[in-house]
Amino acid sequence: MNYYSIPTDEGGMDKNKGCAKAPAFLLDLFKVKGKEFSLQGELEEKQEQIYTQAKEIFKNYDSTPKVFFGGTHDITGFTVKAFAEKNENAKLLIFDAHADCEDAISITTHEDFVRMLIEEKIIKPENLLIIGLRHVSEIEKDFLKEHKIKNFYFEEIEESIGAISKITEAFVRNAEELYVSFDVDVLNSEKMRATGELPEGGLSNEQAEVLLTISLPKAKVIDLVEFNPEKIALNEEKLLFELFNKYFK
Repeated sequence: MNYYSIPTDEGGMDKNKGCAKAPAFLLDLFKVKGKEFSLQGELEEKQEQIYTQAKEIFKNYDSTPKVFFGGTHDITGFTVKAFAEKNENAKLLIFDAHADCEDAISITTHEDFVRMLIEEKIIKPENLLIIGLRHVSEIEKDFLKEHKIKNFYFEEIEESIGAISKITEAFVRNAEELYVSFDVDVLNSEKMRATGELPEGGLSNEQAEVLLTISLPKAKVIDLVEFNPEKIALNEEKLLFELFNKYFK
């Protein structure tokens, strides 16, 4: 795998300050080497730089999976944009407690990057699946319904991990170009405190492992976002190591 560090947290709207330190922390945690994105200026400038540098990565695209360590979740909007421009039928699987499709403001943030991807026709709605929702606004519910975006709440996974696993398998089965984005706040808030917002509930390690086992081997691109090493309280880094170490080699 090829690894990249995207050390920015401005797109988190001050809700996860310190998250920019995660990429270096994660590279060290998984004992891998990666190239750090060069980022300067204000948020919009940095997002354009993320897009430009990701575009260069995918310019001479090969079969080696790419891993992006963030940073806040807004980075995904710009790495996916670069990926989808190279891969017309790109599929995006997001693990997240939030739908991230609030009303967009003038600058894309971690609360509305999904809306940006859909409204700018970067990702087709039928090629998007969101798993693990548990804190969704009425605006977001309406957006998901309007665009017929497949999504599953944490409670649905609790009720039947088997059924959700089959749906996930079907989604990734014929995905030649799959991007998997994992926001650590999808995990149970009693075990994962090292992030921004912490709505009650969340995936257990076992549930996450089942779904990652299905999806990550198919992924051409993976990102891991919203982890905040400044907020480690419960050995959360060990939880991430257990989930991802067998994939990050």
